[in-house]
Amino acid sequence: SKIVFFDMGRDNACFVSFANRAHFLVNTGRNFPNDQAYWIIRPFLMGSGLKSLDGLLVTSLKSAAAGGLTTILDHVKVGRIWVPKESLGSKEWHRYFTPLPIKKSTIESVSEGDRLQFGAANEIEVEIMAVEKGVITALLIQDRFTKLLYLTSSKPKVFQMLSDRMTFPVNILYLPHHDMSVSDEERQFLRMAQPKYIVSNQRAEEALFSDEIKLITNSELLLIHELGAIGFEFWNGKWKIKSYASRKEKMKLI
Repeated sequence: SKIVFFDMGRDNACFVSFANRAHFLVNTGRNFPNDQAYWIIRPFLMGSGLKSLDGLLVTSLKSAAAGGLTTILDHVKVGRIWVPKESLGSKEWHRYFTPLPIKKSTIESVSEGDRLQFGAANEIEVEIMAVEKGVITALLIQDRFTKLLYLTSSKPKVFQMLSDRMTFPVNILYLPHHDMSVSDEERQFLRMAQPKYIVSNQRAEEALFSDEIKLITNSELLLIHELGAIGFEFWNGKWKIKSYASRKEKMKLI
């Protein structure tokens, strides 16, 4: 199992290689003022020797999530592309999908509660946890015994919904950039979830954000702005964490 969180500034993108060797990408980054898919995601895929992806989930048809679609499809074959159902037929849909070379890709819409299967095993899947106005705000990525909860919104109602619905622990929690301070709903959720690791791309008042999180939970907090892209590999029952700070690869065994 392998998980990589890319350094996308205030935006987000994530790559997952499941235990059954299925490959999955969340979001493609923006293409203006620079093409993040070309400069960040493409080098990683090429360096990993990947020529195809089993699935690509675009959490919204905003430029920050869908801007790099053309670049990704120019460099790798993508089996299935998933988009929020509410975005079908919108002007953003035509902007990003009409010009795409997608003859060999299957495009499917997803709604809240849908599960995306990767292979026959039920324990390898992606569940769409929450959708708001055509934006997927929470998804659960499960790979056998590993659960990654990936959030694209820090709005209080997202955390309230998760507190009401979740009945399971998560190993890794990805928190997006917060424009505001940590809400009471987020505090309540973090006390309940207690993930082993929290990965965040907070890009404003990082020290204050870090102090707040550490007062709420004992989770290990990993900030992308400090470490660069962050990778997790599960091997022999342990997590190996990679970081790319100042272009120097650092590794530690947990």
